[in-house]
Amino acid sequence: MTEHAPIYFLADSRPLFANEDGVSLLSRIKVDINKSTIKAAYVGASNGDEPAFYGIFTEAMTAAGIDDLRMISAFFEPEDKAFFAQADIILLAGGDVDLGWKTFQAIGLEDAIHERYQSGATVIGVSAGAVQLGMRAFKNPSLKNEVINTLQMIPLCIGAHEEASEWVNLKALISHPKGWPRGLGIPSGGAVICHPDQSFEAVYQPAHEWVYLEEEQVLKESLIMSIVE
Repeated sequence: MTEHAPIYFLADSRPLFANEDGVSLLSRIKVDINKSTIKAAYVGASNGDEPAFYGIFTEAMTAAGIDDLRMISAFFEPEDKAFFAQADIILLAGGDVDLGWKTFQAIGLEDAIHERYQSGATVIGVSAGAVQLGMRAFKNPSLKNEVINTLQMIPLCIGAHEEASEWVNLKALISHPKGWPRGLGIPSGGAVICHPDQSFEAVYQPAHEWVYLEEEQVLKESLIMSIVE
């Protein structure tokens, strides 16, 4: 059985470039993969395959010495499928959570992401991509009424760069009757690594974890501390 790789949850793209005291997320990922050539697939379905966002991905990966790159288009052409099936890194980009999720389901990426993860690929979610890796999400965060299932890679709902609103969307989601009672909030510039044993490591910024206690109807908060500050 293939051992799972860590999953990386990024609030935004800044942690892809961060390098403090010699600590770089992409360098850690390269060491874990331990291959001479690393294939990295970019999934931009949540932003409509906007070229500018793919440019951020290629800049970060190239700077880390990872050059075998491909944008996996929303058409999921045979060439995309062939590359994706061998990808060592899969990055789910930011944008609109529901738009991306509908695309994943329509073209078969939902199953393909799970298959690659089960085969040992490293999965990175950025902003909306991080949210999609969790258990649930609001279809429309401004309405906060309809809840959708997402990739369910870890047993939490994810919130990204919501600190200015004091995580109002994430708190509403985890206390929603159709939500999930645990949530992870990642502030701007921060990242959280979920290790194969389900332990969490915050990087660059402390992260917030909430548990909704239904009987008391209260949220219990704790901090996941950053090891690089």
